[in-house]
Amino acid sequence: MSMKKSTNGTQQDKLREKHAKSAKPTRKSTLSKAGEFLIKHQIELPLAVISTIGMAYLCGVQQAEKFLFIKYRDPETGLYAKGKDDIYFVSFWVIMFTFLRAAVMEHLLIPIAKKEGIKTTIRFAEQGWLFIYYSTSWTLGMLAKTLKYLGYNRVCDVLFVFFMISWIITRHVLYGFVIYSTWAESHQYLTYNWLPEKGFYFTQNSQRFFLSMFLSLQALINFWLYLIFRIAFRVIRGESAKDVRSDGETDEE
Repeated sequence: MSMKKSTNGTQQDKLREKHAKSAKPTRKSTLSKAGEFLIKHQIELPLAVISTIGMAYLCGVQQAEKFLFIKYRDPETGLYAKGKDDIYFVSFWVIMFTFLRAAVMEHLLIPIAKKEGIKTTIRFAEQGWLFIYYSTSWTLGMLAKTLKYLGYNRVCDVLFVFFMISWIITRHVLYGFVIYSTWAESHQYLTYNWLPEKGFYFTQNSQRFFLSMFLSLQALINFWLYLIFRIAFRVIRGESAKDVRSDGETDEE
């Protein structure tokens, strides 16, 4: 019996080895490879595009102006209409912000995280970039979380209080005025007219569409307010202002 078991075991091992040798290694798709390449070179590639456009503009190439300046200016009103060439301007700034985000995270924020011994370096770098990106309009939330990563829990709790107050004022009061204005006042400033060739797209259906989008966002904001209150109750009980959305943060970079 023992000999039979040994023989069967040997045959099974040989079959496994044969199957392992015959199995073809999984190949990554071209799209997957392209995505990895873009992520790996999200500093070099955008910088090359930006430099090329800048050099072309300095050399007098008129096509480069489309990337750097808004077109379709109305000389009478000083306003700008919409047109197909707007895609150049928008694309340039998408590339520019891609470069800035990658460069700031790679060469500034990640080194700071490593120096301070922060395990979740990518999370810290993401919050740090958001703090820089929103520095002209909205910083308290990202700053509080960045300080949380750095270990300044007391300062983080104080900033969280200001964050909560500003959140309620901007997201639930001022944003409420935006929704009301879209519903009740937009027709006072714009005429219902559908003339795409002249840049007019405002109709009652488009008004309803934007209003529904704004209300959907308000519903999401209400859920976030619920999460903010949960954190606030923790602070009142003497606990740290820990983001309840981040309970699963276990990535170690």
